[in-house]
Amino acid sequence: MAKKGSFRKRSYQQSQALLKTAMKYLFMIIGLIVLLYFIRFTLFSTYVISNDAMLPSYVKGEMVLTSSWGLSDIYDALPITHNIKRGDVVLVESPGVDKQPWWAWLVNPIIRFVSGNFLWIKSKKEERGVPSLIVKRVVALPGDTIRMQGHELFIKTGDGEFFVSEFEASNAVYEVTIPMRYEAWLHHTPFSGDVSTYTLGEDEYFVLGDNRTYINDSRTFGVVSRYQIHAVILFRYFKRKPM
Repeated sequence: MAKKGSFRKRSYQQSQALLKTAMKYLFMIIGLIVLLYFIRFTLFSTYVISNDAMLPSYVKGEMVLTSSWGLSDIYDALPITHNIKRGDVVLVESPGVDKQPWWAWLVNPIIRFVSGNFLWIKSKKEERGVPSLIVKRVVALPGDTIRMQGHELFIKTGDGEFFVSEFEASNAVYEVTIPMRYEAWLHHTPFSGDVSTYTLGEDEYFVLGDNRTYINDSRTFGVVSRYQIHAVILFRYFKRKPM
């Protein structure tokens, strides 16, 4: 009887040790997931350039590191803001994209992290090729007066007296791709490359793609607010040659 009782005691001790080990690893996994979410939504994330709207600055398929510090939804209730500068390349919320279910919102950061940001659960519009976030350059800031001529933006800052080109107004160095202009295109439409004079409001940013052939920017969907800007691109860590 003593041997049987001793065996039961050892079996109980082994099961308890196994349970403690399992709980230890479970808490480690939960901690890693919480850390991953914290980094993903408050500090840094990766993004794959999905089209050629930013040529020649960024090529489709390139991978970039972004910072969401002071910009993601979690900061809305905190007194922390990111100072968006003229010339910043940012991730902007794509107009009209379906909101994902809560479970997809939870598991997507994990899937993106494991797959290197190549796989995730897509919304219906993403399945049709409409990205949830699009890459654009902040060309004009709140208080600026703007007009576009020949696909080039001209800016008069809030304290300025004259219009200057977007390249003179910005400290960022970049080039733009200008499409051929056809006489059949109507003036003051996105295709024409002309935009009438407009003064941006208190929380209005004018964003454009460096490839002005793509018109999915402020020329078509209008100005964006700071809350529609989700991250700022820091640098490119995977480069590709233009096709």
